[in-house]
Amino acid sequence: MRTGRLREDDPLETAMTITSSAQGLVQQYLSGRIGMDEADFRALCHRSTGRIIRGLAAE
Repeated sequence: MRTGRLREDDPLETAMTITSSAQGLVQQYLSGRIGMDEADFRALCHRSTGRIIRGLAAE
């Protein structure tokens, strides 16, 4: 936000949004609910985080 890459918003809430998504995926993966190998899971996390970041990006 400070650099202008993300739109202005509450920094703490924005950070919680990003990290809670990642944490949720990790919890599902570790509990066996996401049936993929580690490399595919890491790629899923990367894509999911990217979607959130693009949604928060400044126009």
